[in-house]
Amino acid sequence: MPGTRRAAALALLGVFLVAAGTSSEPRGVMPSKHRLVSSEKDWSGQVSAFPLPGTLTASPETTISLRGTSRDRLGDFQVIGSDSGRHPGSFRGHPDGNGVTFQPDESFKPGEVVTVRTHLNMRGGREGRFRFGIARPASIKIGGGGSGRLNPDRLSQFASYQSAPDLQPPKLQVDRSGKDTGDYVFLGPKKETLQNGPMIVDGEGEPVWYQPLRGKREAWDLKVQEYRGEKVLTWWEGTSWLGFGSGELVVLDKTYREVARFKAGNGYSADPHEFTITPNGTALLIAHEPVYWDMSSVGGSGNAPAFDTVVQEVDIASGDVLFEWHSLGAVGLDESYQRIEAKGPAYDYLHPNSVNLDSDGNLLLSGRHTSTVYKIDRATGKIIWRLGGKRSDFEMGERERFGWQHDAQRQRDGTITIFDNGGNMPERKLRDYSRGIVLDLDTDAMKAELVREYRLPDAGMAFTQANVQQLPNGNVCVGWGSLPRFTEFSRDGRVIADGRLPRGVESYRAFCYPWKGEPSGRPAVDADPSGGDEDAVITYASWNGATEVAKWRVLAGPDSDKLKAVTSAPRTGFETPIVADTNAKYIAVRALDDAGKTLGTSEPVRVDSD
Repeated sequence: MPGTRRAAALALLGVFLVAAGTSSEPRGVMPSKHRLVSSEKDWSGQVSAFPLPGTLTASPETTISLRGTSRDRLGDFQVIGSDSGRHPGSFRGHPDGNGVTFQPDESFKPGEVVTVRTHLNMRGGREGRFRFGIARPASIKIGGGGSGRLNPDRLSQFASYQSAPDLQPPKLQVDRSGKDTGDYVFLGPKKETLQNGPMIVDGEGEPVWYQPLRGKREAWDLKVQEYRGEKVLTWWEGTSWLGFGSGELVVLDKTYREVARFKAGNGYSADPHEFTITPNGTALLIAHEPVYWDMSSVGGSGNAPAFDTVVQEVDIASGDVLFEWHSLGAVGLDESYQRIEAKGPAYDYLHPNSVNLDSDGNLLLSGRHTSTVYKIDRATGKIIWRLGGKRSDFEMGERERFGWQHDAQRQRDGTITIFDNGGNMPERKLRDYSRGIVLDLDTDAMKAELVREYRLPDAGMAFTQANVQQLPNGNVCVGWGSLPRFTEFSRDGRVIADGRLPRGVESYRAFCYPWKGEPSGRPAVDADPSGGDEDAVITYASWNGATEVAKWRVLAGPDSDKLKAVTSAPRTGFETPIVADTNAKYIAVRALDDAGKTLGTSEPVRVDSD
């Protein structure tokens, strides 16, 4: 495309960018203070297009999602690239019946402008027509995390089990000063570990379930969510480096069977910072994509790699992208506190680290490097308001100011919880400690007020990661990210339990949930003679992931098919050692619940007499 034609097309696209409404909404249209409504958007009679009209950095592999319509209503539908010409393709309906996806037969060309023509008007379009630009991707290499880089003197900080020799989780110390609620703690140990992987521990820090990952893969954001009416385990899995990552999203049921594993849509790779399942069976996720961008406005090169934050809502079952928002063109580079010369493969001006549903069905996005929480309209992509940062729409005092934050979440009482890392900001240190905070937002007066804060006087600064979780009983669970700790507080800030991982071991977040695990496999067992006693055997029993085991029964006999009960013992930790007075050649164990019901029986093993 000749330069004049390309310039004209991009100028026209700028007009549509304004029409798409990336600037803040007038304050008069904001919801009243603490008004809680349905978390699902009403698409009836409204048509939205994604990528949003005016988007400048859509993927060359993008599909076009049309929400609030059907194929029949679209009429003659044309997709034309300014360089690549007309794009034929196919349509498929969205599983919820509220839209369709157009899948082009071929990818678009980097840097071109795409025009879409239809008989229906779209939000941000004109007379049934809208445009968006295709990014010029910047190729960068994301390194891997890894494990097994420990000095021999640190091996004692990791557990080993006779019955489960393939598991080597970190040992945890939990100091408890309050009643154990029975919730489990959900972690993703990584960095200086023998194995990376998702892990569930009980209130004393004993592992309940651990799944080591292969190679340098890591697990971030392990938590309990609901999918298709069932409680499930979810996490991000992939490789990461300096806060960037490339991976996929995983869903397991209560038997630890994988029911879904999927990626971000439109050719993107899912970033590790967020995976939230909505009530409609869709996933909110983030992609952190390097593209070439003009950074002269902040003193950089006119054509250099910058990270574009891509927020997607993806249907888990089909993989269709239902919503997509891009930060470049919507959030200015000048909103960032990050130095342009900061270490990294591209200018990371926003650094997203959470995206969640607000109470009205719109989105809350946390941008670490702008120290801002953005409320984004889920139908139009407009930024409704900014909380914090250089362009905050809310009046904030010193106590309310936060920075380098993580995990912005709307709570049922209308408040917002945030993990504040303001002491870690470059050239703008707010305080010398990290904290979890609860903010009350008055969207009539546009004022933020600090309600509560949660901190550990001896914890110092959590330089990266972390989260704040309000529990149904009013307690608060805080994961300290790069600090190897997690804490449960009472509502008024009293420490109920404080857990520590080994030095150098990180967990991106830490959550507290009830959980019932019913593994589909059998319990594990190993047996050795008891010292020099020929008439005694030490049996080691475990069952990775089983939460209902209260007691172990030892079965023994001369042959594997001739076993009878010889003793029993209460479960003690992940692996329970049991001394049985027997000289039998074969041993098995049977798991019982607190009512004495059999949950499962292991395969028999031969007693090792060597």
